[in-house]
Amino acid sequence: MTSWLGSPVFSLGMIVGEVGAGKTRTAIQLIRKAQHDGWNAELLAGKSSPGRTTGEQLRRLSMLNTPTLIVIDNAELKPVSIVELASNLAYNHGIPVRLLMLARSAGWWWKELQHQLPAAAVSDVQVLGLEHVTNSGHNAIALFAAAVESFDQRINKDSLLVTEPSILSASNDAYFGPESAMTILNLHLRALRWVLAISSPETRDEPEAALLSNELQHISRACRSNGIRMHFTRLETILAAAVLYGASTRAEAEQLMGSMPGLDVDDGLLLTDIIQDFYPSREGDFFSPLGIGALNDRLLTTNVLQNGDALLSPMTKLTRLQQMRALTTLFRLAAEVPKVGEVMAAYLNERTGDIRFELAASAGLAVGQPGVIENVLRRAYPSQSDRIRDVVAATSGSSQGDNVSTGLWHMYVGAFAPEDTGGVDIGPAYDAIELALDDIDKCRSTLEEALATVPTLSNFLEDYLSNLYESSRSLSRLADRINHAEEDPQTIRSLSRKLSLTVEELHPILAETAEVLRRDIRKLSAFQEEGLSQIAAAVRDLAGALDELEQAVPVNREKDED
Repeated sequence: MTSWLGSPVFSLGMIVGEVGAGKTRTAIQLIRKAQHDGWNAELLAGKSSPGRTTGEQLRRLSMLNTPTLIVIDNAELKPVSIVELASNLAYNHGIPVRLLMLARSAGWWWKELQHQLPAAAVSDVQVLGLEHVTNSGHNAIALFAAAVESFDQRINKDSLLVTEPSILSASNDAYFGPESAMTILNLHLRALRWVLAISSPETRDEPEAALLSNELQHISRACRSNGIRMHFTRLETILAAAVLYGASTRAEAEQLMGSMPGLDVDDGLLLTDIIQDFYPSREGDFFSPLGIGALNDRLLTTNVLQNGDALLSPMTKLTRLQQMRALTTLFRLAAEVPKVGEVMAAYLNERTGDIRFELAASAGLAVGQPGVIENVLRRAYPSQSDRIRDVVAATSGSSQGDNVSTGLWHMYVGAFAPEDTGGVDIGPAYDAIELALDDIDKCRSTLEEALATVPTLSNFLEDYLSNLYESSRSLSRLADRINHAEEDPQTIRSLSRKLSLTVEELHPILAETAEVLRRDIRKLSAFQEEGLSQIAAAVRDLAGALDELEQAVPVNREKDED
């Protein structure tokens, strides 16, 4: 970004990164650097578009005589201001002028905005993407420890409560594992919450509440700027549903929005774009709302307890994978807040025909909380007491015998088995593959038969050539003796009879050879003309069957290519 400030022309730039990635912090550092170098630099950090700029102010913006950097935070909410500023700043020539936008992603809002900006402004936009802490080469544990010490000094002043061993103990868990994807805000929130838990337990949840409120207001402003008028509580439930069920594809996201009670179709499609733009895809998901585990849990727990019917109502209309994701999340939350388990059990009990026992039990096994699993499943599926006992025993590590393992395996398989209604039906694709493999098998037999003909024919021709050689030698000897018979009639008659017998002996050999040649060459010719075309057709049938399978079962090529 520092090198981007160099050229003496107007230029647009953008820093993108999910909530808490450090966009504003990075921009402030850039502003300080620019001010140190003699620039006019300012951050426009309002939550929404500022008041309309006057004509005199715009005229001054087009006639700058000092290098200028203007940073617009929450750019996706301020398209009008960006167009206004860029259109006037672009008139400056011979002097560095920069307009830097900070946004969650360069998605639908940016695609729409580009059509309204001067062509020169969008021809060479510089975009910097901020990575997660765990992807950027920084040591997350060291950053966590530094944040804890800093918060401890600010909150507790001289009476510091946090010791270095306790910091190491707090950071020694799966949260800091290599698979974790953390923004800097995520890490700082955890550090602040941990310090507050020691020094002021009654206030430890306040940072989460403030951050969650800020996020909901951010999305609410985006909805209003796009013409969606919605009660704050309802918007909160929709965001909670996006967190609970998730979506791997746009189709799944649109299906989720279409399943939310009372949500207009057009509003649902627009909300899909807004949520995906604010919380871009991560690790194969179409969107990843909030991205901060503590905020997700707080949002879900609140909505399960207060708006459980609205939040859980879409579950039966979604994919098995979305159902599984929701159930595992609910089991995990129930371990922290037992009331969540009660709501979950009541919901499942009313829909045992739609949410199968196998799916719910598999979700419980994935979480691994035997007490929670037993409480929820016994209330939800009272008729499955024997199977519940096996699941609880397996979760607690007390199961014995192959019967339990076999039963659990069948339960896992049953959880995702195709059904007549719902699930994935791969029957037609499987049948097509079976037929294609049969054709391949027939062609293989044809090929083996044709290839077997080649050595047989070769051996026969060798024998035939040997016989033909002996016959030709006999004929040659007879011809010599006839030539030397010196017109002795009796000798000539005797040699002629021998010649006739030799020719008669040779005739069936020639006839058999001709027949073998005709037969085997016909086989080779038939294979060349028909066998190869049959194999090609069978391969085409197999390719078509695999296409049908891919349509029936969405394949993640990167993960499933093995």
